[in-house]
Amino acid sequence: METHFPEILLPIKNELELVAKNINEGMMLKAGHVSEFAKLELHWCDEFLHPAVLILSARMFDYRDSQIITMATAMQFLYLGTGIHFGKYDQRLGLPVLIGDYFYSKFFSYMCQQDSLKWLTPTANAVCDVHIAGIREKEEAQLLQSNSNEYIKTLQEQMSLLGFCASFGALVVKAEKKYFDALVSFGKKLGAGIQLIRNKELLNLANQLLTEAKQELEKLPNKSEKVILFNIVEHCLEARKKIDLVS
Repeated sequence: METHFPEILLPIKNELELVAKNINEGMMLKAGHVSEFAKLELHWCDEFLHPAVLILSARMFDYRDSQIITMATAMQFLYLGTGIHFGKYDQRLGLPVLIGDYFYSKFFSYMCQQDSLKWLTPTANAVCDVHIAGIREKEEAQLLQSNSNEYIKTLQEQMSLLGFCASFGALVVKAEKKYFDALVSFGKKLGAGIQLIRNKELLNLANQLLTEAKQELEKLPNKSEKVILFNIVEHCLEARKKIDLVS
C-alpha cells in the first residue's frame, strides 16, 4: 500500500496537517528527532488512518470542538507507541521500546489537555483489548494458524483502537447505540482487512472484512463523512485487487 497522502482524505487535509504538526513537534527530543533513534517507515494508513477516522467520526455527529485535534493527536501517539511495542516498525532490542514508552507518555500528555481525560477509560479499555489479542496471537500462534475464524477474531480485537477512533463521534454526543456499535465494528473490520492486505495473507477474508465494513457504514446517517469513510474502504479494496494483478 502506498506511502503518500491519499486523495480520499483531502477534505480533512487541514485537520490532518495540524495533527501531523503536533506529532512532529512531539518527536523532537533533547537528543534529536525520534527518527534518529527508531526506524519509522510509515504507510499512509500508519500516518493518517487513526486520526482521520476519529476526525470524520466526530464531524459526522456535528462535534467540531478543538478537542478533536487533541484527541486525534493522542490516538496517533498511542497507535505509534503500540506499533513499536509490537515490533511493527523497528525490530531492534532496547531503544525502540523506550521510544514506544515515550510515545505513550505523549499520549497521556495530550489526554491531560482540554479535559480529554474523560475519554481515558474507553481508550484504556481499547488498548487493553489490543494487547490481550497481541498476547494471544503470540501464545496461541499454532492454533490460530490452523483456525482462520479464530485468527480473524483475534486480529479484529487487535484493531480495537481503530474501533474507538471510529466510534468517537457517537460516544461524545451520546448517539444511539446502534450507531456506536456499527462504528466500532467498522473500525475493527477495516483495520483487520488492511492488516491482511499488508501481510498479503488470507486475501479472500480481507475482501470479506472490507465488504462487511461497508455494510456497517450503511447503518449510519447519510453524511458527507460517511462517503469519505466508504471511499477509504474502496481504496483498500483497490489495493487488494492490485495484489491479485501483481500475482
